[in-house]
Amino acid sequence: MKIINIITVHYKNISSTKKLIKNILESNSKKYVSLIIVNNSNEDISTEELYLAVNNIDLDYKILTPEKNIYYWGGANFALDYLSKKNDKFPVWTIVCNNDILFDNQFFSQLISENPKDFPVIAPRIFSEENNRDQNPYLLTPLSLLYKIYFRLYILNKWITKIVYILGRTVNLMVIKQQKQRGGKKQKTIYAPHGACVIFSNYFFDNGGYLDTGFDMYGEEISTAEISRNLGMNITYMPEFLVRSEEHTSELQSRRNLVCRLLLLKKKFQLLFFLVI
Repeated sequence: MKIINIITVHYKNISSTKKLIKNILESNSKKYVSLIIVNNSNEDISTEELYLAVNNIDLDYKILTPEKNIYYWGGANFALDYLSKKNDKFPVWTIVCNNDILFDNQFFSQLISENPKDFPVIAPRIFSEENNRDQNPYLLTPLSLLYKIYFRLYILNKWITKIVYILGRTVNLMVIKQQKQRGGKKQKTIYAPHGACVIFSNYFFDNGGYLDTGFDMYGEEISTAEISRNLGMNITYMPEFLVRSEEHTSELQSRRNLVCRLLLLKKKFQLLFFLVI
């Protein structure tokens, strides 16, 4: 078993998957790395292209193909199940990332020098090619009592539209304010990591950590945050770990995605919203 295992999810976009594979192969520390590609595409052409892309590569890899599209976080958990059944322990480091992520050349050598117990979950610097900004920290802190009041009203009585609308606008301003605080040059403890690339140590999984798949799309950031917090584990933003993201998402779409994440999680974590943080 390699020290570092990368899990990525492929869905039709073979170009990004090829770039990721090439990026890993060009690393000076590829000998420490294995790759699991979860093939969520059931199209024959896309699957054929994927197998051609890994043909004769000098890398420890595995392609897993679920019976249907189980989306990003479900695909990552599918790979974790495979790892746990194949081995009696998890790799020291497990990286879950989109297939449009590219790792800095020193990324893996830096990672193996860290103590996994000290950093159960790491949020790296995710440099967006789209807007030249760091996508982490996703959220520095929970959105406090106002956030929970907003969802409490939403859950209890969907007809209180005016109050929900006013609180919703205020919550949105709080989210935008936090997004403006992304980036930085120093390590810091944060609430939620961006889901495009998250690093988990074996300490996280060995001590009750897991990937929540109770949703199809969105939700991985806040579910990871709540699971870590309930286990008393820190999530650390570490800008020295640099990756580049080629995802093309507008700022408006990013905010809409966050709203979708919160709405899809409201039922799953509604009990948490009633408790004072």
